[in-house]
Amino acid sequence: MRVRTVRQSPLSMAKRSRANGFTLSETLVVLLVVFVLAHMVLLPGRTSDLLYVNTLKEACVEAQMKAFSQKRTVDVRFNVNDAHIDGVVYDYPHAMACTPLSFSYTPNGMITKGGSLTCTSEKETKRIVFQIGMGRVRVE
Repeated sequence: MRVRTVRQSPLSMAKRSRANGFTLSETLVVLLVVFVLAHMVLLPGRTSDLLYVNTLKEACVEAQMKAFSQKRTVDVRFNVNDAHIDGVVYDYPHAMACTPLSFSYTPNGMITKGGSLTCTSEKETKRIVFQIGMGRVRVE
């Protein structure tokens, strides 16, 4: 009695192993496509002007914390083309302009005058709102 063995060709072995998963190159191509699509969807809403408005907001929060921790008055002044926060000058991006506003943080961290700062660029308009009381600040 003869035992017959079936020899598989390398081509049929490759097809069988491929049915078990994806190759590295296929996985990398899919990840690249997902990465590109995610950036196309997420990045248009996050312009540099919006990021800069958030930087100004964070600088004001830092100035408030400094006023409270050091028990001193911290002055904040927004001009059309720049901002002066506790002696530090923040120049706005080239195409951005803001309405003038000035106030101070008192030694207990309170704001002396509420108001809103409107910053306009070529693409959008954002407002930073300063509330009386504990000096809360938010971006709209």
